[in-house]
Amino acid sequence: MRWEYKDRGKNAIADFWKSFWSGNVPRIVDIWVEQPTVNDYLKRLGKYPEEISDADIRLGEEFGDDEYVVFDFYRGIMHVDVYVYIPVKQMKKLQKVIDCKPYKIEKVDERYVLRYRDGEEVEITVEDVEVIKFLDALVNSQPENIEYIKRLKEQLLSGKLTPRDYILRMFDYKFFGKKKVSKLNQRKSL
Repeated sequence: MRWEYKDRGKNAIADFWKSFWSGNVPRIVDIWVEQPTVNDYLKRLGKYPEEISDADIRLGEEFGDDEYVVFDFYRGIMHVDVYVYIPVKQMKKLQKVIDCKPYKIEKVDERYVLRYRDGEEVEITVEDVEVIKFLDALVNSQPENIEYIKRLKEQLLSGKLTPRDYILRMFDYKFFGKKKVSKLNQRKSL
């Protein structure tokens, strides 16, 4: 689940997890689906093919052919972003958690079971439990940020936003934390 840009950001992951385990999730600025390759991974390390070691290749191969949902957390202009990668397969398995359906996790013998209030049960792994904790913290602490990101992407796909407007709004949101509020919503709040 952990990955960071290596450009002077050696403490980014440690800071992220320290914040996360103390109950705070850094501000999320984007969510997308990606199928990373070994080359993508090495590019992000800032390495050229001749500089690649066997250890680098092994790290890159952990992504395989799977698609991942990428959560991008911003740490300020002079810092690096931290990306959290969760396999799409795992996200689909935990869909009801993402949709905020009530659940509880029980340990039965040596396995974990996710029980939803509607009676559905899903057998989960230790990794799934870690992902559930992450999603829970994110969804509970930043629902308005997630909604804003989702709304911008939907407006881009529907043609309500031009690519230029989308980029400008994402730029404003990422670097300045500004959300554009429509005139209709402004009237409603008055």
